[in-house]
Amino acid sequence: GPAAIAAAAACADRLECWNGQVTSPRVCELGCGLGIPSLAAASALSSSRRGGTVLACDWEPRALWCVAQSAAIARHHVVNAPREVDDCKLPEVNWVDDVFVAKEEETSIACPEQPQDIVAGGVDTAPTSSNAEVEVQLEALNWFDDDAVNAKHAKHSFDMVVATDVLYQPAFADAVSRCCVARLRHGSDACAEGAGVLLADATRRRGKEGIRDTFHDRLMAHDEQQAAEAEASGGEYRRLHLISEWTTSVTMDAPFADSNDGGVHDVTLRWYARRRQ
Repeated sequence: GPAAIAAAAACADRLECWNGQVTSPRVCELGCGLGIPSLAAASALSSSRRGGTVLACDWEPRALWCVAQSAAIARHHVVNAPREVDDCKLPEVNWVDDVFVAKEEETSIACPEQPQDIVAGGVDTAPTSSNAEVEVQLEALNWFDDDAVNAKHAKHSFDMVVATDVLYQPAFADAVSRCCVARLRHGSDACAEGAGVLLADATRRRGKEGIRDTFHDRLMAHDEQQAAEAEASGGEYRRLHLISEWTTSVTMDAPFADSNDGGVHDVTLRWYARRRQ
């Protein structure tokens, strides 16, 4: 939707600002859906030739499978593509014969050494070279599950956490904000420009303003709790601060409930970043 498109542009812009400052950035998207921001991040990292990692998270394996397919077509290295849902085997991520083939005994999809043309809808979408230096990982995540949120492989390991159109109800604001704090770098390893959280949310949906405020309050509270724990053990902690909030308009042909006249959709974005005290 419109929020995903706005978040994708903002995410790519932020990564461009980090060019030369952050080596192999790590980006985590929560509630990725079709993964438009994740794919934009992977494309930006590939274009800058820095490499990096993008982790796309969602509770729905069908959505993760779609992200894996899109990432594979873009010739990124895909890890942990879902294989089945509700005991039904999902198609392998290789719609284009002999281009991307996942071996049965592996859970990753390797790019071919010699790229081949990929034609979708009559348009040649094949890249000019392999983007294998960018790894797109998939994770089935329930952000109400403490063990999953604090999994060792992901805890405090990302330079950017992206959350797009995930504030469906107040309970989600608490769960998503807790997950953002748990997965974002926070100490001396946080990038000089400030590891941060990018929130994008449709502006005109009824009641959303209050939920965004709840998200802000809970994000600050969870971050302060983490700071107290880190500092009590003698560690360094850079607290989150709301750096900027802005509204952008996205024009789309498809109708949405939060659309203005003429297919224009307003999206509110917030950038929170870690800063030294």
